[in-house]
Amino acid sequence: MITNTALSCLKVSLSYGSKVVLDNISLSISAGQFVCVIGQSGTGKTSLLKILAGLKSPDNGSVNVKGVPLEDPNDQLVKGHEEIQMIFQDYDLKPNMSVLENINYALLDYEDSYRSQRIDYLLDLCKLTDFQHHKVEQLSGGQAQRVAMARALATEPAVVLMDEPFSNLDPITKQSLLQESQSIAKATNTAIVLVTHDTRDAMEAADEILVLGDGKVLQSGSPKEIYEQPASRSVAELLGYINILSAPFLQKLGTQLNRRDTEYGVWAERIRTSANREGPHFVQTVIYKGAFNLIKISVFDQILIAYDFTQSFTEGTKIAVQVESQDLIKFEKN
Repeated sequence: MITNTALSCLKVSLSYGSKVVLDNISLSISAGQFVCVIGQSGTGKTSLLKILAGLKSPDNGSVNVKGVPLEDPNDQLVKGHEEIQMIFQDYDLKPNMSVLENINYALLDYEDSYRSQRIDYLLDLCKLTDFQHHKVEQLSGGQAQRVAMARALATEPAVVLMDEPFSNLDPITKQSLLQESQSIAKATNTAIVLVTHDTRDAMEAADEILVLGDGKVLQSGSPKEIYEQPASRSVAELLGYINILSAPFLQKLGTQLNRRDTEYGVWAERIRTSANREGPHFVQTVIYKGAFNLIKISVFDQILIAYDFTQSFTEGTKIAVQVESQDLIKFEKN
């Protein structure tokens, strides 16, 4: 049967002693798809990546690449799979070799004509042509990341797995490389899986986000789906400034509710504010964020976080606060 699935796993579990790291994880990633795995530290992100790469054996479950089961790493002389490449945080490049030599090193088993054509293609694809004769130790962090990507793609793998490779880069370089990685996935029809602790990376670039927590998949979907309908409070708290509000609090604020047996979330940018000299609420803190101010508002007995796009409120400003029912996200009480 023809399938577009590049990588999948079914009911993968892993424990370290009594600690369950992964609990019945199942997923499917298509060719050309850019997937981000997010979650708090210790949620099993890197362990999952190593299992998907064929570098670590799960306690239970299976991993398939293009529909074929991976061999148990414990039964292999050299762990891993030729169709799966992994980029680690330190890139694992040859610092004394040039960019061209690093890419060529991954292609030593191939014929000269193919190797030459492939290197030219990868230098162009990863924007490295002008740096091909530079030694890796002379490159910036962003350029080294491009070399790591080019080398990973050298043998035309079905899957590239990335373990937080952008964590030490400045925001502008990181954003550029994220967008390039997504474009490369489409251009080469390669499934790319990025593990990141920065949820902004996932929101900016991912086709699909996989949220891990307590060893389980808490939610999966597009950035838009997860942001607009987070499955739980813990998922929402990973994604941005969320206010968690009780039904009695919202009723006191004048918000119309259909249910009172749950708690609600509302994103900071959805809190509606206006100046009100007679209002009972006031701005407690103002944090400059560039295009807007982040403000903390004392409302009854609670602090709300909101965005002030007008940048007109100062500390102590009396303020009116409104939360519309259509802006609420319903969470079941824990």
